[in-house]
Amino acid sequence: MFGLTSSAGVFGSVADMLIAIYGKAGFELIRKWVDDFLIVRLPHQLWSEAKFMAVTSVCVFAAGYRSAQAHLQPSAAVAADLPWIQLLLSHLPNRIPLATPSPLDVGWWGDASTSFRIGVVVQGHWAIWCWALGFKVRPSCAFDISWAEAVAIELGFQVALHLGIYIFCTPLV
Repeated sequence: MFGLTSSAGVFGSVADMLIAIYGKAGFELIRKWVDDFLIVRLPHQLWSEAKFMAVTSVCVFAAGYRSAQAHLQPSAAVAADLPWIQLLLSHLPNRIPLATPSPLDVGWWGDASTSFRIGVVVQGHWAIWCWALGFKVRPSCAFDISWAEAVAIELGFQVALHLGIYIFCTPLV
C-alpha cells in the first residue's frame, strides 16, 4: 500500500486520524508533517509518557474499538493476532536516541571511477576491483557514478567484515 505511487496520501489519512485520537485524549499541542509528529507537553498539563503510549498503542485501540456507526470491525483473525502483536511490541525497542552517537573511525576510505576501478582501504588493508570488460559506468546510464560510489561503500563493508571489524549498536529500552 505504501509503495504505490497512487497511494502517496494514504499515510496522511492515518496520521490525521491519530491527531484526532490524541486530541480527544487531551493532548493539546501536536504538530505533524506526513509521518513525523511533534508532541509538546506544557507545564500545566498532567499527562505522562505512559498515558501517551497507551493512547498511541494501535493494539489497545483496535482491541477496544467498537462503534455503532462503523460498518467494519476487526476480523476474528486480526482480533486473535492482537495479543501476539502486543507481546512483540512490548519486547521490541521502541525508542531511539535523540543524540547522534559518537562517530567510530574504522580507517575506511573508498573511491570509484566511471572508467576503471573501485578502491577501498580499511585499517591499512587495501583492495581494488576493476569493472568487467564491456561493463559501462557512465553519466545518464543505468549505472552512473552515484551507483559506483555506493558499490565502493558496500565493498568497504565487506572488507571490514572480512577483517572481523564489527560495529554493534545497543538498542535503548
